Amino acid sequence: MKKVGSIPVSDALMQEALAGKAEGGNYFGAGDNMLDFGKGKSFIDEEDSAKTFQIILTNTGTEAASISLCPASENVAANIKSSDGVAVDCIMKEGSILNTETKKLSAKGTPRSIDEFVKYIRNHPTRILSFRIKVDKLDQLDEALVMRSETPWQTAVEERRVPVDYQTEKDNYPNIVKINDVRGWMLSCDTTLLYKVQPGSSVTLTFYCGASLDTTKALVNKASEAETNAAVLYARQGVK
Repeated sequence: MKKVGSIPVSDALMQEALAGKAEGGNYFGAGDNMLDFGKGKSFIDEEDSAKTFQIILTNTGTEAASISLCPASENVAANIKSSDGVAVDCIMKEGSILNTETKKLSAKGTPRSIDEFVKYIRNHPTRILSFRIKVDKLDQLDEALVMRSETPWQTAVEERRVPVDYQTEKDNYPNIVKINDVRGWMLSCDTTLLYKVQPGSSVTLTFYCGASLDTTKALVNKASEAETNAAVLYARQGVK
């Protein structure tokens, strides 16, 4: 796997490009009013976006608790199910999420509240570049992150990433794992990110986010561009 800036380029993608099948040969996202790259400028330097969001999940109960970290457009946990048909216990929010006799789950977001994060991704589809997972119990690394995508015209598609699979013998900190191969993963109203927190475990999950589709920013930028063009046109018409 090669890389052009932040973009991974597989042999298959290279062959597609050489065959002339890749669309928009001059497009890399730079100057696109619809996109917010944070501190980056295009998909080439998307890894420089510096858009991170951290969630600390703590289960003080005696049973594992399943959660939707990205609840899509759903507000009811019973409606969010994995491929086995089992619904999650709860939907991510700030503070106490679940408080039953055996499952006691809470969450805290940084740098803003989780509620603000969920509201943002529901309205601004955002690419995930990677995850960083830190656990206090190594068994927690066996729990998969499951990205589920579904639309009215498409059968649900699931992808799983099990953190323990990304450990290497060279790791100095066995309780910390970085997952990079999430190309195409998205936080949006069409996707659901499922996870399970084991009893007595605390997990710090960091999202490294890339480009976001930002229609509000687009409207501001397009209006500003139109005003500038109008001023130029007026100036030219005024020239004798």
